[in-house]
Amino acid sequence: MARINAYSKLFLAVLFCFLLASAEIVAAKKLCERKSKTWSGACIMSKNCKKECKKKDHAETGECHSVNIFNRQCFCHFKC
Repeated sequence: MARINAYSKLFLAVLFCFLLASAEIVAAKKLCERKSKTWSGACIMSKNCKKECKKKDHAETGECHSVNIFNRQCFCHFKC
């Protein structure tokens, strides 16, 4: 019976370490978003917005978002 108990404790310790490491990775990859300072006009294709954000705004990535029904703008994603 003591053997099963020791294995259970080891399993829980490994599981706890894995969950802690996963939380650290998610926190490190969190991105904040803001409107591109260099984009002008409507944003039709996210791939163009992404290029602009990376090249000119020095962001990690970018994509088009609908601000309202008639207006799509380029938003860049930066490390928080």
